[in-house]
Amino acid sequence: MYQHASFADVCTGPLDVIPSSCYLGGIVRRIARVLLAASLLGCATRTVVEARPRAARVDAVVVLLPGLGDTARDVARHGVVAALHACTPNTIVLVQHGAWRLSADVLARDVTATVRRANDDELPRVVVVSISAGGRAVPPLLDRLEVPIDGVVLYAPEPNVLSTLARRSDVALLYGTDDRRAPALRELADHLPRERVFTTGGSHDWSTFDPLWRAFLRADPLRLCSEPSTEPDRRETLVAR
Repeated sequence: MYQHASFADVCTGPLDVIPSSCYLGGIVRRIARVLLAASLLGCATRTVVEARPRAARVDAVVVLLPGLGDTARDVARHGVVAALHACTPNTIVLVQHGAWRLSADVLARDVTATVRRANDDELPRVVVVSISAGGRAVPPLLDRLEVPIDGVVLYAPEPNVLSTLARRSDVALLYGTDDRRAPALRELADHLPRERVFTTGGSHDWSTFDPLWRAFLRADPLRLCSEPSTEPDRRETLVAR
């Protein structure tokens, strides 16, 4: 069993953060109502859930930026975080829904604070993963982060996002060969090492992302994964929408 757990809902506007905490039963229904209201208001939102033994050491922080219309519920339903924890159990996952609507300064402060509080003695590895339109938030986030970045994973990003980041030494690209963006992405992928480009037949949807994500984790070109833990409780998950 986890030694402690805490929950918090946050609706983040372009310049501010307005938090409220909830510790009572029916947490899923409460979160759903908060997220629905937030989506109607057009603001970026996150739901923070923490659960791990207090003594657990964090190996990595993964910032996950879903695409347009996708939420942390979609991420969970498709097993994105579960697959990640299978290869690197002691990992904080921060899922920020609607990151492109959020001030880059606010997002960078949140990520920086999460990374710095992860361990007492040294910083964990930090990897940013974006899905489709979530990639819009990546360049401004990287410009503002106050902690080192160990890798960036882009699934079917807008070509202008990839062109901004393609010459970085730590970028991996995933896309379907039938994606409407595939011709532009294929041309830009020439700037990346072949071992960091993952493609499969498919268009612009979860059924294409799912096998690409698992193939990326198996190949592990950014050296994100660690040996599977024998103590699955030893992790913390921050889920944000």
